[in-house]
Amino acid sequence: ILNSPDPPFDYENAVQSLLNADTIPNPSLEPTEYEIEKSLSELESSLYQSIEEADYDTALDLQAKIKNSTNVDDYGAVLYTNSNFYKAFSSRNYNDMKLLWLADPTVSCIHPSTPPIVGANDVLSSFQSLFSSSKSSSNNNKGDETAPNFERNTILPANIRLVIKGTVAILTCEEEIYTKRFVRGQKRKKELVNTFMSTNVYRKVGEKW
Repeated sequence: ILNSPDPPFDYENAVQSLLNADTIPNPSLEPTEYEIEKSLSELESSLYQSIEEADYDTALDLQAKIKNSTNVDDYGAVLYTNSNFYKAFSSRNYNDMKLLWLADPTVSCIHPSTPPIVGANDVLSSFQSLFSSSKSSSNNNKGDETAPNFERNTILPANIRLVIKGTVAILTCEEEIYTKRFVRGQKRKKELVNTFMSTNVYRKVGEKW
């Protein structure tokens, strides 16, 4: 795919830009977050060492400590934030979407069939452009109930899988795209028109995901 005439991602230039960079930005960690990540890293290192040494009793004990290091409230908080992301997306609400993204140069986003976007400002600009274009399309198609219209689409997460390690949460889900279609003589019907696989990564900063 990368060697095709129209690759989805310019691998060589991306690597070269990193090699030419003076510094590569790293996600900043607050002292409390650093301690959480350091503690988790030490527990995992000890766990894998115990497994290599066939000390399975110790490994089970360490595994339990790693599991218990995550507060159950964090799972609810991540799911709540994820729900708000899709609400903001479906309602095309840029202000709500802006509140959900960490203001950090390392955040990234990949929209379907587009190269990765890196940096909070560029990511948010992409959503602003997407929402603006959808509203423009809605105005152009006003009165035509059969025209495809992103403005009438709703995005819902389904089959969610969530893993939390320290201050990082990795959530995978299926993005179900619904649209309202006009059927003559009937009310508008919401219909599933597409499904995408998505991976959303969240970080806990200042007790907030």
